[in-house]
Amino acid sequence: MESFKRGMYLGGMWTRQFFKDSKFIVVLLFSFLFLFVYITPLRQEAALSDYGITPYILPLIYDMNTMYMAFVMILLVCDAPFIQKNQLFVNVRAGMASSFIGKVIYLFFISVILQVIQFLISIIMLIPYISFSDNWGYILTKVVSEGFSEPVIYSGFAARISVMEEYMGLEALTGQVLLNISFTFLMGMAAFFLNGIIKKYLGPIVLIFIAIFDSIINAAGFWVGDIYKLYDYSLIRFIKLSAVNESNRTIMQNVIIMWVISAVLIIITYISFKIRFKEREV
Repeated sequence: MESFKRGMYLGGMWTRQFFKDSKFIVVLLFSFLFLFVYITPLRQEAALSDYGITPYILPLIYDMNTMYMAFVMILLVCDAPFIQKNQLFVNVRAGMASSFIGKVIYLFFISVILQVIQFLISIIMLIPYISFSDNWGYILTKVVSEGFSEPVIYSGFAARISVMEEYMGLEALTGQVLLNISFTFLMGMAAFFLNGIIKKYLGPIVLIFIAIFDSIINAAGFWVGDIYKLYDYSLIRFIKLSAVNESNRTIMQNVIIMWVISAVLIIITYISFKIRFKEREV
């Protein structure tokens, strides 16, 4: 119990330090740029009409270009286990168990913080055209089903109508946030295991490959024909709402699967760190 309390304290301390880290600025900048590309044409569409834009844009953006958004998640967690300058001192003073718990809690906190940041950025960008409803609203429905009224700066808004047909706006946003938090944490634990147990810098390599796997399949499809069945082996599909529908799984089932895998990685990584820590003591 004491180890958990100390771990909670360390996790909170490292989370507060995160806001002073250059990585926070980089993640903030990338999130802003990606969201700006998709929200700007929506603002232009709203300016031409008397309708507002509902704040459920994130599920559509993640469904359209999952790789870019997943890149921000992976950028955030690829350096797990987040070795600090005073890491050895913390391990000795607080204990390996407390330090490990603190890292896992920190990973969870920044996974949540990323989603809060992206949601707040999307809300701010929609001002003054934002409107609130539990459904998708006129603008998003029209753009997805019919396209824009006039040529826009970026016309690559190609979200699948199946997302709107299957989910209400608020339901899709809530589900997307849960999927994103679960995916970010899972990628962080994968990096934690790969960097900390197998080989340093292996985590970023593997995670980047996961992020671009869908794009590799898309590019290869033009040359070798239909190979979209390979998508079944892509973790990126776990956070695409249209892919969730195609897989015949629910959002919560995907969330549970990712947390089960994360739990297994936590146990394996903790045991490995504990064995190494004892070996160094000897």
